[in-house]
Amino acid sequence: MQNLNWVPKMYTVAPDSGSYFAAVNNITKNALSFLSAFDATAKFAHNGQNFNDSATWAASMRARFGYEPDSFSAFGTLAPLILQRAIERAGSLTPSAVRDAVRTLDIETFMGRVSFAADGANQNSGVLQQFQNGIRRIVAPPLFADAEAVYPMPEWNLREFKQAFGSGSEIAVIVITSIGFLYSLVLIVLTAVFWKNPIIRASSPTFLCGVLFGSLLLYGSNYAALINVINLASCNIQVWFLALGFIGAWFLLTVGSRFSC
Repeated sequence: MQNLNWVPKMYTVAPDSGSYFAAVNNITKNALSFLSAFDATAKFAHNGQNFNDSATWAASMRARFGYEPDSFSAFGTLAPLILQRAIERAGSLTPSAVRDAVRTLDIETFMGRVSFAADGANQNSGVLQQFQNGIRRIVAPPLFADAEAVYPMPEWNLREFKQAFGSGSEIAVIVITSIGFLYSLVLIVLTAVFWKNPIIRASSPTFLCGVLFGSLLLYGSNYAALINVINLASCNIQVWFLALGFIGAWFLLTVGSRFSC
């Protein structure tokens, strides 16, 4: 969308996962995706019979499993909880009796009220969240909102993108890549300077320079892969540099070494 300079008024729905949030926050502070998901904060508390509220549930999940729970974790807890309450109401394990009990449930849980319409639809209303300045904010309903929704989305030139090569692992890759790039470049220069040296001539200077040039393309693909400018050109550069560098070097290793000059 950025490459086409197309800005929709809103973008939804973002996946509710920690890896998605980390990836987005690594690129920009201005991601404004909406998502309809459970939010485990003290403000979103319903004082249900189990776990008391969402904050208590989230704390127990962190303590037991060691990770930040998301909507998938919450629904995974809520589903068996509903089944338990339905079995208790039905007083039976007969599938039809449990099914009928589920239909008549009207209970408060750590995710809010759970009740079902005649067609089986859950009548519980969730919350609408939006990324704002790298943070998930609740924007609806007003009862739980802690921020106003940003709508429509701002133009691309009004957004702030984080500097490329910002993480420690990216910096390490770039440092190693740069050392390798400069080393290959120095070897090309030395090969050109000592072109007529008997040792260089015996190794075929053209072959050596070709292989070293292929290594420069391979190193260059790392730069293209780590920049935070994602468009058609950056993607093509990465693929072509990687392909030409590898295939060119492999070709010279298998065929080019037969020719010397």
